Amino acid sequence: MRKNHWASRALLFLLSLFLIFGTLSACSTVIDNDPKNDEDPIDDPIVDPVDDPVEEVIKVEDLTYFPKDPEEPIIDVKKLNFDSLSNRFIFREFSSGVTLYASTAPGKPAKLPSKTLASILINPSISNPTTPFVDPVPVYSNGHRTAFVQKGGDEKRWFAIVENNSNTKKLVWQVSEHPFNNADSNWKNPAGLLGSGELEAQTKEFTIDFRNMYGLRVNRIVSRVFTGLSMIQGDYLNPKQVVFYVRVIGLDENDKPIGNPGYGLEILYGDRLTQSSSSSIPFVLLYDLLSTEKQGNPMFTGEFQNTLVKNTEIHYQPKEKSPWHFRPEGYPKTTDTFLIQVTRIKPDSSLDGWRYPTGLIYQKEIKKGSELFANLPTTSYSIPIDFSKMTNTSTNVFYIRFVALSPGSVPGTVKANYSKVVKVNYGDSKSEITYFVPPEVKKIDANIPQVKLVEYEPIQWEYFDWMYWYEVVRQPTFKEYFSFIPPEQVPLGSELVPGYEVGTVIRFTPPSEQDESWIKEAWDAVSDYFSDIVSFVAKVTNWVSKAYADAKVGLAKFVAQNLPLIPDKWRDDLQKELEKLIDYGLVTLGIPPTLPNFDDLTKMGTDYLAATALTQLGLPDTDFNMDTIKDLGKGISKELNQSASSGSSPNPLNWTFVRPYSKALYRPAYMHIEITNNTKEVTAPGVLEGRIHRTLAQSEMADGNKMTLSASFGGTKYFELFLPVKNVVIPRLVPGQTMLVPIYLTEYTGHAYPFHSKTVSQNEFLSMYNNLDYFEFDFKINYELPNAQEYSKQLKLSQDFAYEYKTDQSNIYFKIQPYDRYIP
Repeated sequence: MRKNHWASRALLFLLSLFLIFGTLSACSTVIDNDPKNDEDPIDDPIVDPVDDPVEEVIKVEDLTYFPKDPEEPIIDVKKLNFDSLSNRFIFREFSSGVTLYASTAPGKPAKLPSKTLASILINPSISNPTTPFVDPVPVYSNGHRTAFVQKGGDEKRWFAIVENNSNTKKLVWQVSEHPFNNADSNWKNPAGLLGSGELEAQTKEFTIDFRNMYGLRVNRIVSRVFTGLSMIQGDYLNPKQVVFYVRVIGLDENDKPIGNPGYGLEILYGDRLTQSSSSSIPFVLLYDLLSTEKQGNPMFTGEFQNTLVKNTEIHYQPKEKSPWHFRPEGYPKTTDTFLIQVTRIKPDSSLDGWRYPTGLIYQKEIKKGSELFANLPTTSYSIPIDFSKMTNTSTNVFYIRFVALSPGSVPGTVKANYSKVVKVNYGDSKSEITYFVPPEVKKIDANIPQVKLVEYEPIQWEYFDWMYWYEVVRQPTFKEYFSFIPPEQVPLGSELVPGYEVGTVIRFTPPSEQDESWIKEAWDAVSDYFSDIVSFVAKVTNWVSKAYADAKVGLAKFVAQNLPLIPDKWRDDLQKELEKLIDYGLVTLGIPPTLPNFDDLTKMGTDYLAATALTQLGLPDTDFNMDTIKDLGKGISKELNQSASSGSSPNPLNWTFVRPYSKALYRPAYMHIEITNNTKEVTAPGVLEGRIHRTLAQSEMADGNKMTLSASFGGTKYFELFLPVKNVVIPRLVPGQTMLVPIYLTEYTGHAYPFHSKTVSQNEFLSMYNNLDYFEFDFKINYELPNAQEYSKQLKLSQDFAYEYKTDQSNIYFKIQPYDRYIP
């Protein structure tokens, strides 16, 4: 009744508007672009008076709602107040009908996960009594990226479900190549969906085959095809990983999600990356490489024995026409792959020195499960190597070693252990070999760009009352302004409302007790609109998702229809691929397309998005296409801005000329990285990854905040503040090109650490952000380079030398308090 009464009074007011029309200000505070501008308000237009048949006249007041300078900090700009958590737009803690766990290794875990008992996330190992090898034991974990699926190995993975609600009638599992949106109304078919299926409500465990998922993914995004040399087995030079997102949704009897659909678990898939050294002082313990005493088959009995011994140098004579035999001894029991490497230069024992050592001419791969691998522990077994097939000269010098690869302590990584090196003098005459000099090693520049950190910007916390703040994106007419009244009943309806120019900032605030205007009558409706913050956030999220989707479709369509040299019959398919690649680029940058200010976040990386999309499409690197990238970047910015400024964002008066005020909204922390090509050739593409981490010293445990945090996660002293950054593609650059790459950082909230099953809460994240003093920001870029010897051939350099790169990666490292801005 109250709302009907208010509507009647509003209508009466319009009929008598000629008598009482005063200065205009919506049910809001209107703030100029210049908050310091205190000019007199613009008078309303004068209307000729007419007789008013209505006895009751509604007085319209000048509605002033105590303007607040948008530049004024609403809360501490560095540290978020813990009391304001309930109003947050970004709130990664949520309730779900199920909790999902993934197996940390191939095979079915022996035990189901428990709600109260933490899983052992660092894989134990179990010994096989018949061999000296050990196998990782699969256990269930809900930790962030604790499950890794190795491409080419056992690509099935077990998952376990713990139900949180007894009303579950059905379960649905989903796998996506993009992060899930927890508030997406289109949860049945989210962006990037690769596979899904239904499960009975009682299901406790199920499997997913990621070989099928990866096949779908590579069909969408062009992948590099490795063409190796015939004598070199295994592609270890440029390892690559992707992330799959897996979630299970519990549905009620109406097929509606119980609670939130969830963000899902992140599953790593692909090649194993090199595990970083935990020590600043490299120390490598080499195991033995046994070889026969002389050329030919080993003999362990009889008069002419040829046993396996510890040689450091051997003399191989081609005229004997028989191989030399080798067997490793003392390698780690966790070994799952052996590489036999023969080089022209004595190899080093650096972390990545095994991937393609300088002068590599032969590599044999022996994987667990093969007959060769199973026989290696046998003391009488050995592997023959025929060096005569490795050279066409009469004399030569080779170096042979074994590399034992084991799973790293971090999921998705590998640790290399090296054997001792045996020198092989090749030739029929020892005197000739004595004077043979191995090729000189020359260092050459890799074809990589210069990389530097431009800045780090901390989190811009949202205003505690962010939902009340809006900005005008289009100057409204009177009939738009009075949206709750039929347009034909609004005098001067098509005229523009003065004082509401584009960029004007509006804040909805409660009227005072003395205020007798219509806004006081309407305030209950306004207050009710904002009372359910969860519902309001869902409305805003859905609006943003639609605006983003509209922009993406419009942009992809424009590019697909205007790119030259594309056959018309391919343009529709190209448009679909571009939409996926724009999604991929945003995910790479860490921009969730659910933030109301997504256009502001994106505009800093539009050239990057364009370059990534076109590069992934396989377009050649030419100056023309670089110009296309710039044009496409401008188009991305324009399309996203237009969609975000469409004026259809949710608000209590259903105004179509406002959007949420960007300065009042949450903006994640980010880094700006500048990459520049100062070479004369197109630079190689790369992949950036990194972590923001902190290890507490024992002496810091006297601090109450630090002790509490440590105790919350099982006594650990190691913390990560933001989710690890992974798979940020660094595109190719033409000579002279510079590109700015923004990397947005996601709070480590709503996820469990790999080493503990407890999910990091918002309060715990804030405690880390505010109280752990500093964090280390540690990033590197690995480039997709050919081996140095092959590259030297492209440069037409003399092949009388062995070549290696001066450096083949870029590094960024700094240490700061995370709430402080940092400019090197």
